[in-house]
Amino acid sequence: MLSPSSPRLVEIIGQIYEAAEDRQAWHAVVQRLGREAGSTANVLSMEDVGSTGSWSVVNDGVDPKAVRDYAEHYHSINLLLDRVKPLLKTRPVMSSSDVCGDDELVNTEYYQGFMRPLGVFHLAGGLIISTPASHGIITLARARHCGPWTTEEMEALGLLMPHFARAARLGTLLTQLRAEREDLLNRFGTGVILFGENGKAQFINRAAEDILSRKDGLEIRRDGSLLAMESGKTARIAQLVAVARQTAGGNSAAGAGSLSLVRPSLRRPLSILVAPLMSSRNSLLSDRPTVALFITDPEAEKQADPRTLAELYGLTAAEARLSNLMLKGSDLTDACALLRTSRNTGRAHLRSIFDKVGVRSQSQLVALLARSLTPGSLQLA
Repeated sequence: MLSPSSPRLVEIIGQIYEAAEDRQAWHAVVQRLGREAGSTANVLSMEDVGSTGSWSVVNDGVDPKAVRDYAEHYHSINLLLDRVKPLLKTRPVMSSSDVCGDDELVNTEYYQGFMRPLGVFHLAGGLIISTPASHGIITLARARHCGPWTTEEMEALGLLMPHFARAARLGTLLTQLRAEREDLLNRFGTGVILFGENGKAQFINRAAEDILSRKDGLEIRRDGSLLAMESGKTARIAQLVAVARQTAGGNSAAGAGSLSLVRPSLRRPLSILVAPLMSSRNSLLSDRPTVALFITDPEAEKQADPRTLAELYGLTAAEARLSNLMLKGSDLTDACALLRTSRNTGRAHLRSIFDKVGVRSQSQLVALLARSLTPGSLQLA
């Protein structure tokens, strides 16, 4: 039985905050809460409209068919939800007995068609969060013979609601941080692999995926470790990653390490730079990376995401596209042809680029852009 004074309530609160970092843990929270409350059908519904942190339903004890039936029909005739919704803004938790008598409930299609087959009668729920962009609610349901929800149980459930709300907001924030980090790294022209505390690859940007997919000097194993084609280099990479992890954890003073990898294709060797991420100790993310490995392919065409150039130097979209073509080796005439613009317009864009970047020639521009987009210029938060 749920009780405001039970030490189990503190344990549940701890689980709630663990789930903020790991979505998969929400099921354990819902399951544990249902077990303590004696409820057999428990649902946690969360939604962030139009957000990268959006997610839907975690349920315990509700079979998939019942979930589909509810979404397709019973949601529209759920009189309990219709009556509770306007009241939850002023009352954080409510039970079905607060809005509907037993005799009225048993005569509804919602009870006979949906609740009764699930073996539930008494419902209790709480509003987790409600904003124009976010909505979240938790519902616990138990059999009729278990009796109505007591004042003590509702009080305990009410104590959990602020923690659910904070965890929901924190979970959304962490998801957005991960998405922003990945978007940033995918704009980077150099291959980037982030390793976690276990020494396995945690994130691989698109440039690195392209290099690894060729299996020309370097590839990744199923367990997330790297395999070099050149003899002895696999162990050397693992050693560099291990040392960088120790430095990131404050157990070593070693800095970045580097090596080159001969390729079976006989193309110029790949350049590898391994560096500790010192800021990882202060990261909000539980799955924070501790090591960054940068892969440079000297044979690859130099290019940058135009958005990155625009943000770095305050360029317009047209100026960023022209700069990117210059970085790839086009002269002004070729670049104008590719952009389908006149040479006069291209020349005007180029003058504006020179002023914003602070250079006087195309060669100076290309050199500066190349330096701006090297691994050393990347700062990971």
